[in-house]
Amino acid sequence: MKNPVKAMMQERAAIGTFLTLGSPAVSEILADVGYDFVIIDTEHGPLSVESAMAHMQALGKGPCVPFIRVAWNEMALIKRALDIGAYGVVVPMVNTAEEARRAVSYSKYHPLGMRGFGASRATTYGRDMKSYLDKANEEVLVFVQVEDIRAVENVEEIVAVPGLDGIFIGPGDLAASMGHMGNWGHPEVKGAIDKAIKAGLDAGLFVGIWADTPAAAKERIAQGCRFVAVSLDTIMFIQASSAILREMGR
Repeated sequence: MKNPVKAMMQERAAIGTFLTLGSPAVSEILADVGYDFVIIDTEHGPLSVESAMAHMQALGKGPCVPFIRVAWNEMALIKRALDIGAYGVVVPMVNTAEEARRAVSYSKYHPLGMRGFGASRATTYGRDMKSYLDKANEEVLVFVQVEDIRAVENVEEIVAVPGLDGIFIGPGDLAASMGHMGNWGHPEVKGAIDKAIKAGLDAGLFVGIWADTPAAAKERIAQGCRFVAVSLDTIMFIQASSAILREMGR
């Protein structure tokens, strides 16, 4: 296997978004318009393993790369996400180095971890077992979310965990944990985000972040973020449909 987003991030930022709607047509559209990746959200989105796999099947082997945000840092959830063909996982609420080590262990095969293997979709149902196993530890990406002030306080230890590919900063939950619910533009929150970005870059990791607007995304890219998720599918739909009604005087 080859992870196009990993190769891309060596050169420039990859641009994606979160996917929460159930229809595979959504992922087809996002791929067709040119997004580099989608993060299929099984933490906050009402998506099952089956619906997540349907999205991946709709994407096929094209240039838009599927990742999954798992619901929690659990072995079974991570294993199933990778077995159905995700090119990486985003693991929520990782606040310590030990929690990061667990996420890596669940995501990587021996000797880096304890991921089990079988004749899954990721291996083309066993047909490409050897080629997948030979490359998976290198190509499958593990991002842990820095989305709590405790994670920022421990960020230097987190980014030092062997086998970790990147951190993904969640401004919304981070702001809430700092007493600034809904205000990720607060100077204290911005300072915490800047600290996490610097720690990730200093450790040689890929740094990801969610941005609510293209302007915010450009700002984070200028700081060195290479895995940038802009908005999400439902917000895009709301914004576009509302704009049409405004144009019609409604």
